[in-house]
Amino acid sequence: MINQTETLINIKRVSSSINGNPNFLLYFTNNIVIKTKNDNGINYAISDRLLNKELDLTYKANKKSYSLIDFKLSTSKKETI
Repeated sequence: MINQTETLINIKRVSSSINGNPNFLLYFTNNIVIKTKNDNGINYAISDRLLNKELDLTYKANKKSYSLIDFKLSTSKKETI
């Protein structure tokens, strides 16, 4: 797992899981694109309010993709949503 702080620049909604839960592609300033995992409750916390905010990310890296495990607003900048 990888932990790092990045700025979210775009959110794209992709196909929902078989159970109807939302999935997203998250685009960050370092050109990393992270996909949310199916049926993960954290997906419901993702919204436009997070755009241009620094996030502390935890994600899993595979050979060809990245999967979001967890995120929170970065404490390095005192921002509120």
